Amino acid sequence: MNFSKFLKQELAKPINNVNYQPDGSSARAIVVRGLSKEILWQYKNYPKRLLNELKGFDGLSTELGWFIQLPIMIGLAPVIPVISAKHMHSSSIKGYKDRYKVIYELP
Repeated sequence: MNFSKFLKQELAKPINNVNYQPDGSSARAIVVRGLSKEILWQYKNYPKRLLNELKGFDGLSTELGWFIQLPIMIGLAPVIPVISAKHMHSSSIKGYKDRYKVIYELP
């Protein structure tokens, strides 16, 4: 069995986990969405990531890295979601490829 058939078979399996969210960040959800929809999903959730970083401000006890990181995140806002989506999608596919190698390839 080749990898594409294996992947289709894995994605066709019923979902036993009640916590699975098709719009979540699990490997299955990312692979089902595909790269283009994952990029859109990352753009949609990027403002939430920025807001969470803004919540990290703690007055005088805020670390110096926060002051460096936040302007970089704002300046690279058009690029970071694309890089993040490519990384998440390739990591998810790699996870399925690793599982495929364990099941179908001899050591």
